[in-house]
Amino acid sequence: AAVRRELVEPVLLGPAPRIRELAERLDFDIAPFSLIDTPDDEAALSVRAVAEVKEGRADLLMKGSVSTERLLKAVLDRAHGLRSGRVLSHVAVAELPSYPRLMLHTDGGINLHQDLATRKDILANAVELARCLENDHPHVACMALVEKENPKLPETLDMSELMRWAGGGPLGNLIIEGPLAIDVALSREAAQLKGIPSRVAGRADIFLGPNISAVNFVVKSLILLAGAKVAGLVLGAAAPIVLLSRSDSAEIKLLSLALGTLHDEQEIARRKHRPYFG
Repeated sequence: AAVRRELVEPVLLGPAPRIRELAERLDFDIAPFSLIDTPDDEAALSVRAVAEVKEGRADLLMKGSVSTERLLKAVLDRAHGLRSGRVLSHVAVAELPSYPRLMLHTDGGINLHQDLATRKDILANAVELARCLENDHPHVACMALVEKENPKLPETLDMSELMRWAGGGPLGNLIIEGPLAIDVALSREAAQLKGIPSRVAGRADIFLGPNISAVNFVVKSLILLAGAKVAGLVLGAAAPIVLLSRSDSAEIKLLSLALGTLHDEQEIARRKHRPYFG
């Protein structure tokens, strides 16, 4: 579908006979595309895929049947990988008819432990993607269980400090508040009932979650229960990465490829006339 829509021109990596057999079974002509015969070995496949991007023969990395662990090991290799100096993080972009803005949820797929320094990079990656989606002034909700700092909830301390840091301007123009509970981030009425003055309530674009599990639960619930249209990208490397779950639908895969293509095109254009915020 991505090829038919001219979103991508694939570079196929793997055992060539198996790829040709699969293409024939799917009635998909792969003759116009580059096919790199690679041994059926996850480590070798991952290293070669990363090399194609690093050496400029491909612009976007998409995980196929290799394990996430193997692919990310190749991406993060200090000598031959795609390190950019920033932490990798996953951003899920969701569209719902019941919410007036695109929602960017992060990080629900990469960082098992998130300290303050990691959260700064996670936020920077999400802001970068928001601007690729032509949102130059994103509203950011730093999420937690409650709106007050509580030493028993360390993420509330991080979110409060993150708000102070980002409010100082290192990521450019944005409105950031936190810690905020999910009801306040989603609803201006909830904020008013709780007596919380907020410029983000009901208008949040970026939802910076307290931990990987919370974000993962939210995104999968939006897909399965609310019918959200979702695309996801891993950012923070030298090129965007489409890193899919085994349960992701064909629509999610297509939308994620489209998002990756858009990000690549927009970032190339933007970096010509603005500084890199890291």
